[in-house]
Amino acid sequence: MTDENITFEITELPSFLIEKKIEMLLPIKLKDINLNTEYTNQIVYKKNQYKDIVDINIKKAKIMINFTSLFDKKFKVDKEYQEIVVHTPSIEKMDDFVKAFKILLKTIGLSMGTKPLEYKQASKQPNWDEQLEYKFMPSFESNQKQYECATITISIERCDTEKRKKFIKNMIDVFEIKITESTTSVWFPKRPIELSPYKSKMWVCPEPLKNKYPIYVISLGRYEKRTTQRYLEWSGLDYKVVVEPFEYDEYAKVIPIEKLLVCPENYSKTLKSGGIPVRNFVWRHSISIGAKRHWILDDNIISYKRCSNGERTLVKGGVVFRAIEDFCDRFTNIKMSGHNYTMFGIASNTKLKPVVYNSRIYSSILLSNDLITDNLIAEGWRGKWNEDTDLSIRVMEAGFPTALFNNFLAEKVRTMAQKGGNTDTIYSQPNAHLQKAQYLVDMFPHLAKVNHRFSRTHHYVDYSSFKHLKPIYKDGEADNYIEGETFEYGMSLNPLDTTWRAPVIRGKKQTKINEVINDEIDEDEDDEETELLDEN
Repeated sequence: MTDENITFEITELPSFLIEKKIEMLLPIKLKDINLNTEYTNQIVYKKNQYKDIVDINIKKAKIMINFTSLFDKKFKVDKEYQEIVVHTPSIEKMDDFVKAFKILLKTIGLSMGTKPLEYKQASKQPNWDEQLEYKFMPSFESNQKQYECATITISIERCDTEKRKKFIKNMIDVFEIKITESTTSVWFPKRPIELSPYKSKMWVCPEPLKNKYPIYVISLGRYEKRTTQRYLEWSGLDYKVVVEPFEYDEYAKVIPIEKLLVCPENYSKTLKSGGIPVRNFVWRHSISIGAKRHWILDDNIISYKRCSNGERTLVKGGVVFRAIEDFCDRFTNIKMSGHNYTMFGIASNTKLKPVVYNSRIYSSILLSNDLITDNLIAEGWRGKWNEDTDLSIRVMEAGFPTALFNNFLAEKVRTMAQKGGNTDTIYSQPNAHLQKAQYLVDMFPHLAKVNHRFSRTHHYVDYSSFKHLKPIYKDGEADNYIEGETFEYGMSLNPLDTTWRAPVIRGKKQTKINEVINDEIDEDEDDEETELLDEN
């Protein structure tokens, strides 16, 4: 590791990676090229690759890219079998599907692999009130229809073109199911409407409901997108967008001046340490105004959704922040909390907890200011990479449990998918994601390691040593809450608001509220930390 956490030298590659030199000659329109990061990231950063751009040459309508890439030695782009999860509304329907599917494969001459077909059904939801002290909070229930559904995983042989075409055509003719190379999950027949009782609806809070603690959105180079700010403004919340002086004029054109907070200097140009200096400035500012806690949000959060009744449903209003604030204020020792991502809050998972203790907190974070004012941790934000995970671990090592909430989820744009922020700064450096993972190993060798998941390199953190940390009620506070009693904060279901639009991202219109918000997501590649998947 070299000078003051500015960059990292990887002296030894993890055993599962191999280094290769690659050349690519691609036809492209010159106007679409962003030579700094965005276009090359889209080309090179695929599946299991880490880019290290060596040279770029443009000739007429073609671009030649020479780069070094790290590949998983065991990774195969074309796997022998394609695995697809099949859902049906009942065991009987699954029997019908399996019988017809086996006949279809035999007719075409395809193999289904050696894995046995194992039917799975949802297990009953535990009593989270008692286990997690989740009392007098918005209801967090499973959809009873989920317990009737059945699931299997089928493995389909990847085959020659003619067989594949015949297979795809037969799946449409027999089951009305469209299969592509990237298909990971299907329903037969179509997903029952009973599993989507809130389809085309959203939760709305009473107008007076506001956040209790100040919300800060740190932003760099995203005055055109303003993804998080648009949601907060639409929801009628109080917030500050924190910008650097050199971009103030651009942000002031599109955001009311009273909602802007300007940093004392251009940290991204002077210190070049990612968002760390801005985060510490925010912490100092919140202390200076006398706040007990403060929210710090990334600037690429599209919306917040409520997870309940087997669905993730758009929420308009302050409850997504207020419920977490009220919960944490019941306890003496919850100093760091926040929202989980929608990609991790799988609504159909009946074992999903409304709150998970002692894990990492990302992107939408509520921090207690006494961590600094009372010297409960040695320093605030630090380093350059994986600062969220770094702070989460240090808070837990200081003896304080973290609280990650699944009752309300943050729908965030994936890392490196949106221009601006760290995408154009620290993430544009060679082997940035490998450096991110290595940083945590260097800081916490007893907890972290570099591994390979979701077809690329990740860090993995073992949080099991923090399981003993429990939230502690303030004196007499526990007597205020009765097991099984819920509090909905006045939320009501309303028609989906089609006047609100999320911004255009990567050239494709992503009108999030017009999509089927409550559809199940594919459990595919994740561009963030992954160790939580087994915890939730």
